[in-house]
Amino acid sequence: MGITMRSYSIVASLLLISGLSAGLSAEDAPLVIGSEAHTLNKQPSVVFTNRESLGLVSDNGVFTGVLSDGGTGSIQLDVSAAKWTFDGSMRAASGRSETRINLAAGSHVRLGDNAVINQQMGSMINARPLFVSGAKDSIFELNENFQADQMGYGDIEAWQPNGFSVLYVDGPELRSHHSQSLPVVNKRSGNGNHTFHGVISFGAKGTTKENRWVVDSNPQGFVGLFKWNGPLEIHTKKHLKILGHYSEDSHCYFGGKGPLRKTGPGTLAIVGTQYHPPGSQIIVEEGRLLFMSSTSNPGIILKDALGPDTSWDELNLVISANGSIEFRTPTGYRSHLASLRNEGKLIIDGAGISIKGDILSGPESEIAISFGSLSQKHPVLRCSGSIALGGILRITGERLKTGDYPIVVGEELKGSLKVELPAGYAGTFANGLLTISSE
Repeated sequence: MGITMRSYSIVASLLLISGLSAGLSAEDAPLVIGSEAHTLNKQPSVVFTNRESLGLVSDNGVFTGVLSDGGTGSIQLDVSAAKWTFDGSMRAASGRSETRINLAAGSHVRLGDNAVINQQMGSMINARPLFVSGAKDSIFELNENFQADQMGYGDIEAWQPNGFSVLYVDGPELRSHHSQSLPVVNKRSGNGNHTFHGVISFGAKGTTKENRWVVDSNPQGFVGLFKWNGPLEIHTKKHLKILGHYSEDSHCYFGGKGPLRKTGPGTLAIVGTQYHPPGSQIIVEEGRLLFMSSTSNPGIILKDALGPDTSWDELNLVISANGSIEFRTPTGYRSHLASLRNEGKLIIDGAGISIKGDILSGPESEIAISFGSLSQKHPVLRCSGSIALGGILRITGERLKTGDYPIVVGEELKGSLKVELPAGYAGTFANGLLTISSE
C-alpha cells in the first residue's frame, strides 16, 4: 500500500489521514518521503517547498507530526487503497494554498481526535479550500473528537486564525460524528463584523455521480453554506440541522443542482435561507425532512448563486412511502414549489404551500394539518396544475372550530381524502373543502 504525493509545492499535510490497521501501531509504520524516513509518533516537522514529485510509501498507521506547505502553494495527495489517521497539525493557509486529496478505491482517510487543520488566512476573512475527491467506495471521515474550530476563544483581540472551515467533496463518502468536527469557525466579514459559519459543497460542477454524507453517532448541526452540484444522498443515522442565513456578512444558504435523496431514520432540518434553481428535486425515502424556513426567497440576489435564475418556485418534492416532510414555517412565510408528490406523510404546521405544477397524493398517503394552519379565507394548498388526491386528511389540535376550511384549491381536482379528526368532531371533504362539525 502506498501514498503518492504530487504537486507544485507539496504539503504532506492531509496525507496520512485515515483509519488504523489491526495490529499496527504508529511506530510500526515509518513514513518515507522521497529518500528521507520520518518516524511516526515522534513529532517530526515536515515542510514541503520543492516542486518535484515525491513518492510517499507507508503501511497503515497514525501520523502525529507537523506538516506544512511552507506558504508555497498547491498540494495534491494521491492516496492508494490504504487506511490512515492524521493526528498531527497541518497548515495550508497562504494566499496560494490549495490542498487536494484524491482517494483510490478502498481508501479510508480519517482526521484524528488531536488533528489541527488550519486553512484560515491571516485576515480571518477568507479560508483556503480542502478538496477531497476520488472513488465512490472510499471514505473521508471526521473523528468524533476532532475539532474544526481552533480559534482559542477569549479576548476577541487575541483570537488567532486557526481552523478548518471549507470542504469540497466529490466522490468519497463523507462520514461525520459530531458538530464540532464539521468545518465551521468564527470569521471576520469584509464589513469588520464577526460571523460563525463554514462551507460544505458536494460534487464538481456538472458532475453526474452521486455523492454521500453519512451522519453518524450523534445529532449534528452545521452552520454555513451547504450546496451540491450533482446527485447527493444524505443518510441520517442521527438528526442533522443545517442553518445558513444569507447576508452581506455571510453568503450562506441551502440549495443545489441535481436530486437530493434523504435516507436514514434521523431528521434533516433546514433553517435559514434556501435557494433552489430550476430542476431542483428533493426525495425523502426514509425519515423526516423538516422545513423550518420557507423554501422560497424571492428577490434575494446571491453573490455566488448557482445560476442566473432567481425563481422562487423551482423545487420539486417527492415523499416516498417510508418518508415524511414537515413544513413548520412561520405564518406569513408561505413556501412555493414546482411540484409535490406524496406517497408517505405530508405535515403542515405553519404557513401554507403554493405549487405551480401538479399535486399527487397517493392512496396510502397522509396529509396532516394542525388546526392553527387552517384559515376560512386562504387555502392550505394552492395549486396551478392538476390535483390528484387520495389517502387520509388528518387535522390535529385539541380544540377545533366548526366551519368550512379550504384545504386544496386548483382548477383540476380529482379524487378525495378520508377525514380523521380529534374526538368530538366530525368532518367531510368535497371539492377541496373541509367542513368541520360537532358530533
